[in-house]
Amino acid sequence: MGVLDTLLSGKKVEIPVEGEQFPSFGFIGPVKAKMLWQFWSQLDFSGPEYREDVPQPFYRDQFPNGGFRYYYLDPETGAQAAKIDQSAFNPQQVWFYSMPVTDIMNMDTSNFQSNNINRSCRVTTLRSQYRHEFHMITLPAIVRAVAVNAGFSVPEYDLRELLVRDPIITDEVSRRLIGSAPKHTDYEESELWRKRAELWKALGENDPKKYLVDTVKPNGTPHEGNTEAEKLQACLRIYTEEWEDRPLWCRFQMVADPRAAAVSSSGKRLSLPAVTEIFSGETDAQKAIDNDLSDMVSNAVGESASEQASKSASGSASGKPALPTAWADAGEEKWRVQVLPFTTEPKAIVKSKYDPDDYGASFEELWAWVEWEKKIG
Repeated sequence: MGVLDTLLSGKKVEIPVEGEQFPSFGFIGPVKAKMLWQFWSQLDFSGPEYREDVPQPFYRDQFPNGGFRYYYLDPETGAQAAKIDQSAFNPQQVWFYSMPVTDIMNMDTSNFQSNNINRSCRVTTLRSQYRHEFHMITLPAIVRAVAVNAGFSVPEYDLRELLVRDPIITDEVSRRLIGSAPKHTDYEESELWRKRAELWKALGENDPKKYLVDTVKPNGTPHEGNTEAEKLQACLRIYTEEWEDRPLWCRFQMVADPRAAAVSSSGKRLSLPAVTEIFSGETDAQKAIDNDLSDMVSNAVGESASEQASKSASGSASGKPALPTAWADAGEEKWRVQVLPFTTEPKAIVKSKYDPDDYGASFEELWAWVEWEKKIG
């Protein structure tokens, strides 16, 4: 049954929860971008004691456990501010993205806590242990997006493994994707670097370490990172432009940081920004959203009979999950009292704080009941 047939028949289709059965579609809408310089400090420069001495930042992040990340338009002003905190490092160049929540076209944003989605990526050289952020995720993703928009023939730059919710990143997975920890110095043997090399070659550049256009060293000589490949040059110019006044219609995605240790103090995996698709305008962006919806419906309708049978076998005819063994004596009603508080929280948050030993049931058993409670009420 085709998508249109399904819609016309009135058959109800269960759309999978994003991030579980398939990678995230990201945010679609107008995105702004510019180069900034950032540093981290424990000091709150908005206090009256700093107002005369500290330049006003372009933007700042405040962290729940204390501390701030300040962003400045140029390195000199950033350095002037950083000097106030003697423990702060010199400002580092970042590629800063911003997307107004009200402009996101492909999801309900009424419950968002902020007005903008702001994300940054460290712009480093290939000598940095953080090279993967810019060189293996953010830069090749947008280079491919520009290439496709320009009509160039290029291979996929597949990040789907890092677009699912709560990906399991072991040391082995990290080594395969970006090289061995701690500094990933064998990155040239990694999967993402190989994909970058294939993309660069399709754009006329045989050396994947080239990533600059007409850049000159401080001594006046051309930079060894310059590429002479015209197609790659055309695509690389995207990150030398500022889109602050001219937002681009994009698919903007949060990509899981592939380092095994890239986890916050709360247990949440860190993410990196990536533009994976560029549209000619709002109409083109809406077509992409329509295609995403069609894909979701097709995936749901195409679920195999064996999967359906498996679901039926795991619960009653109504879809109710089996009661956890440890709750057989206490009974279903008491178990449901334990489940109900979790029905208002995102799966990732519940998973991060749920302890099976405290509840006598695995997380999978709990979440099956959470979904059933949502379904019936």
